[in-house]
Amino acid sequence: MSLLQSRPVPSNGRFGGRRGKPSLIPMTDTCNGVLHGVLTFSAMVASTLINVFGPRVTTLIGITDYPICTGKLIPLNKNLSP
Repeated sequence: MSLLQSRPVPSNGRFGGRRGKPSLIPMTDTCNGVLHGVLTFSAMVASTLINVFGPRVTTLIGITDYPICTGKLIPLNKNLSP
């Protein structure tokens, strides 16, 4: 089960799910908020960056940045999955 497909768990605190298992709901809310914030900012700035650096360099930055950002979530998913 991936980080974004976590099932809702009744929580009595920030990470206190039932039977002592951590709830991923606050973390997925934070991840979705950050993701949408970055998407909004990049949509406003993208045309300027493409005009300044050119499409080749801008695509190269995006291609190398995406695996780094998504790779950071893999250890988190392995440690918290049931």
